[in-house]
Amino acid sequence: MPNLKEFTIDEKYLGSGRFDIEFTTLTGNPIDDVSTILKNNEHTWKETPWINSQSFNHLRDELEENGYIECNRRLINCDEVIKSFKVNGYLFEVGDHFVCASALRILLENAKT
Repeated sequence: MPNLKEFTIDEKYLGSGRFDIEFTTLTGNPIDDVSTILKNNEHTWKETPWINSQSFNHLRDELEENGYIECNRRLINCDEVIKSFKVNGYLFEVGDHFVCASALRILLENAKT
């Protein structure tokens, strides 16, 4: 493929941060023992388990703004490549999925082997 745009990101930013999950009873009382809430059905939970780095989010936004991907902000790993490009030498072709930071790290590692 001739003259594809190459984007780069420092691989130290290809990972995800983990957030704690907060469990509470339906009455709003915190529960420390996860097994307790799994045994009964009287619970709620709130979670944001993974978040990409700001550098990765900047790359994703740049790809979207320049017409390389169509972002799906409701589902993980479902951005669609609409114009071919490379990230750190890895080729994304039209129809591929542009993945989250952690998955991109794995793609790049596998491409090196």
